[in-house]
Amino acid sequence: MKKFNYIITAFTLAFLVLVFVGNLFIYKNGQTNENNEYRVQINRMEIELGRYEEKNGKAPDSVEDIEKFAGDRYDSVVGISHVKKSESSDDLYRSLISVKNVQYELYETSGYIYRIDYRMNNGNGKNIYIVLNIVLIIGFVVVFSILLYIKNKILRPFNELVELPEEIARGNMTASLKEGRNKYFGRFVWGINLLKEQIEDGRKRELNMIKERQVLLLSLSHDIKTPLSAIKLYSKALGRNLYPSEEKRQSVIKSIGDKADEIEGYVSDIVRASGEEFMEFEVHNGEVYIAEIVKRIRKYYKERMDIEQIDFSINMDANCLVMADGDRLVEVIQNIIENAMKYGDGKRISLLTENGNSEYKIKISNSGCTLAEGELPHIFDSFFRGSNVERKMGSGLGLYICRKLIYLMEGEITADINEKSDEREMCVTIVLKKY
Repeated sequence: MKKFNYIITAFTLAFLVLVFVGNLFIYKNGQTNENNEYRVQINRMEIELGRYEEKNGKAPDSVEDIEKFAGDRYDSVVGISHVKKSESSDDLYRSLISVKNVQYELYETSGYIYRIDYRMNNGNGKNIYIVLNIVLIIGFVVVFSILLYIKNKILRPFNELVELPEEIARGNMTASLKEGRNKYFGRFVWGINLLKEQIEDGRKRELNMIKERQVLLLSLSHDIKTPLSAIKLYSKALGRNLYPSEEKRQSVIKSIGDKADEIEGYVSDIVRASGEEFMEFEVHNGEVYIAEIVKRIRKYYKERMDIEQIDFSINMDANCLVMADGDRLVEVIQNIIENAMKYGDGKRISLLTENGNSEYKIKISNSGCTLAEGELPHIFDSFFRGSNVERKMGSGLGLYICRKLIYLMEGEITADINEKSDEREMCVTIVLKKY
């Protein structure tokens, strides 16, 4: 914000310098032009006075007479007066030069003495000054208003936004932004607040799940102690031959087996609890046009693929309505393409759609597949990472999430490895229901 204030200050100073230089230039230029103009008009007037006398045999009575005679205008000449030489006397001559506060010049012909009244400034210079300064002031007001608008409507709200993502990253979920009417950041603020709420809800759900599992594990651990204690007790008694009859010993042995079965049941409960879903998914199915999904994918990846120099092709069979959650479907396709970029050879990725009678298929393929054939059935399992991951970062949840989301959209997702003459190709197929 401080740097922008410096820009506004620099612009104001530059404007003042421009006004000063412009006015100075026009002042000097205007004076030169005005001096030249009035002198040219006086010289022309003197020539026309002689011609007028020769043709009309008398002196003109006014500037208008000369203008009509010459067919020209003399804006710098404001008046003429004359006396005959034959009638001239000191009194008449003094009458020609007695007028004060008037700029004039005396001119003598063969028959008359003229006084030519003129003005050096005909007003044009002043008008130019006025127009120039009005234009400069209007320009300054417009640009200054734009700068203030950018400062107040864009930069100041943006400065209020920059700290919020950092606070959220630190785990401060109490930080928030007020949703105003700013058309530039209104939707962004809404999205950030929504993201914060979702992160906070996800954290609460995670904490609740962890708490429930801890309670369950503690409960099962406590329940295991009872049959385990009984087994230990029976074992000690058998070891000391405390049961005199064979019938009693067999009964105790049977009790040990029952307690072991009870422990096995508790262990099964623990295993089952550990295998329960650890992620919750929310899907809102509706009517979705495939063309809109493809458009979003193309817009998101076109420039990125060009930068990575990956041959990225999209071939859409037909545009139709499918049952899906548009945002979730884009998320699934993006996950698959990200995997194709990460684990392929970076040469070619294609997206192909096929329109069937009751279903619609979206196929994403990439060249350079290095996944082992035996690992293919497990790629949609949670936390599974193939032997081809090398040192690439990942959690093994991407395709697992894709499968869960597609199932919630009542669709299917499969993966195949196509063997070609010169390469292996990974192909992930999404099958959706048509409306």
